[in-house]
Amino acid sequence: MDIFGDHAVSCGKSGFGDRHLGTQSFFCQVLTQARIPHDREVDVAGNGRRPADVLLRAWDGRRDLAVDLTIVHPNPATGRPLRGSAATFLKDKGEQKNRESADSCGRMGVDFSPMVFDTWGGLHGAGKEVVKAVFARCTASLLPGARPAAVGALRQGLAVQLGRSVARQLEALMMVSTETPAWWAAALPATPAYTAAGNPQW
Repeated sequence: MDIFGDHAVSCGKSGFGDRHLGTQSFFCQVLTQARIPHDREVDVAGNGRRPADVLLRAWDGRRDLAVDLTIVHPNPATGRPLRGSAATFLKDKGEQKNRESADSCGRMGVDFSPMVFDTWGGLHGAGKEVVKAVFARCTASLLPGARPAAVGALRQGLAVQLGRSVARQLEALMMVSTETPAWWAAALPATPAYTAAGNPQW
């Protein structure tokens, strides 16, 4: 991975929970503002997997909607190139989430939607529809001319929250260890030797 943090934001040990919880909290704040009933971390199927990071109560007027919030980096930790685009990667991750949880939620009478972000703010198609609907409800009381700007501000707020979470994650990663990580050290220039006159000799 490169020196700008791609390895760090791909690594499962580098603060995934922080960026996940920060984005979840912002989304729940928007739900509260829109007066949409919801709960966090609901074990819908009773199997301990908690597919509902956020459970939207009576989302379509009758059925609850379990939203599985996932944040991934399009570049795999192996460093191998992607097959296709970052958008394809997000789509594949969303389909994986559907395979894991959609049926078990459906058996409990609950709809399911993955909300898959990449670390730089890209969002999987199914999640886009949920976010779009939530933002529409949140701005419904505004005059029509004011709604586009308000929705834009909400989208920007969500992206900024995710960006801040990733930045805190990278900062924490750099401060945790007193040793330079091998992947970072390999990208740094070599330390020069010095001549008798004190000049660097590369």
